[in-house]
Amino acid sequence: MAIDFVNLLNRSVRSGHLDPVIVADGEITLKSNSVSAVRFIDESGDIYGPKQIDGKLRTSSMPYLYDIAEGNVPDHSAVRRFGHNANVAVAWETVYNVSNLKTYLTAGERLKITSSSAADDGSPLGNGARTVTITGLDDNYAIISETVVMNGVANVLTDAFFLRISCLTVTTAGATGYNEGTITASDNADAIILEQIEIQKNTSLCACYTVPAGYTFYVTQAMVTEASSKGSQLGFWVRMFGVLWTMQRTVVLLDSGSVLPMTIPMKLPSKTDIEIRAKAVLAGANVTAGFEGWIEVT
Repeated sequence: MAIDFVNLLNRSVRSGHLDPVIVADGEITLKSNSVSAVRFIDESGDIYGPKQIDGKLRTSSMPYLYDIAEGNVPDHSAVRRFGHNANVAVAWETVYNVSNLKTYLTAGERLKITSSSAADDGSPLGNGARTVTITGLDDNYAIISETVVMNGVANVLTDAFFLRISCLTVTTAGATGYNEGTITASDNADAIILEQIEIQKNTSLCACYTVPAGYTFYVTQAMVTEASSKGSQLGFWVRMFGVLWTMQRTVVLLDSGSVLPMTIPMKLPSKTDIEIRAKAVLAGANVTAGFEGWIEVT
């Protein structure tokens, strides 16, 4: 007699026990002295099983973004950008310490790096910043970086051609452990300030980012504050490649802060420029802002 497997699967059995089938007089019964187990096989062919506590499955589900942060998700990287502008005018300014709208190069250039303090010197060795790493994008929007040896108040020329700067970072320093002057990255003509490191900060603070070629950026939230009793409007602006700047989110603050979660992450393609801008109600507003998310290979 053929076994009715549908009927068998619909029968109730003791948790964790499945007994062999006995067929007698057309009835399907379960024998009580046998145990069956479910086994899992990983991609290497090794057998494993879920761990238990007192007969219950022991589980730990890690959030997707935590896995990205730990490096468990291939071709994914976390992105965090943060900026500060201590003197915002009544016109739009990028949230970084230069207090103007950030200028973007249209072609890659060798950049000039300098400090306002002679102590930021790598040869001869000074007490401040000695080397600085520039991270950014080349003409093809590919990620590049270069480390230069500081020369105090004199300009140091990069070997690489940069179209965008993502970050300036002090990588080695003397006795003080930080940059003693304001470190500036300018265009080759030394006419446009592209990025700055404030005194003693060791990293540039700019609420801006450009998505590298071959990647998509997913923005999960933005953070903004205002602490000057001046009042400010802050906006999240994007410029996709070949398109105009557009404001995607905005908030008005007075001596307060706000987190702007994006429950559905904002999806931005490669070569998109992103920045947070501020416009004061009364000139002289002091604001900070940032955003975060992840990039993944397209």
